[in-house]
Amino acid sequence: MSQPVVYTLIGLCLVVIALCLAYLYRYWQQRKQKQKAEVERIEKQANDLRERRAYLIESVQVIARAVGHDEKLTLTEASIRLSTLLESLSPELVKKPEVSVLREMHNLTQHIPIKDKWQQLSKQERWRYKLEMAELEKKHEAKIHQAASFLVEYDFSKLIH
Repeated sequence: MSQPVVYTLIGLCLVVIALCLAYLYRYWQQRKQKQKAEVERIEKQANDLRERRAYLIESVQVIARAVGHDEKLTLTEASIRLSTLLESLSPELVKKPEVSVLREMHNLTQHIPIKDKWQQLSKQERWRYKLEMAELEKKHEAKIHQAASFLVEYDFSKLIH
């Protein structure tokens, strides 16, 4: 082969190598950027979960402290709210015997309309439901207060997050 052809082939090889290196560098940069975005996404999810968990814990504690001290908060409403919050926070915690009365009250009052549906009820229907709730509250009052006290004192850092 003549010398100019050899130099041309070497030049072409160098161009191909340079293009391959440029492609690999670009691919590496994109991959690095995707990994960084994934790490940021995971960190954001973890932060969102921590914030949601903190909100749930605070809500549980506020409601538990209000039991028996806030005339507007009935034992039925407190039980429903606490049961729902605990179910979201820790399904294992809501099964503990110390707080199982909350889930029980929630289940016993599930058929009672709430919010807009409550407002649509006649006075007679509301009265009937209020009587039913009063009977349930009277029957479970001591256990609900004990459950609320348990939750006020509970160390939520024990929960797996």
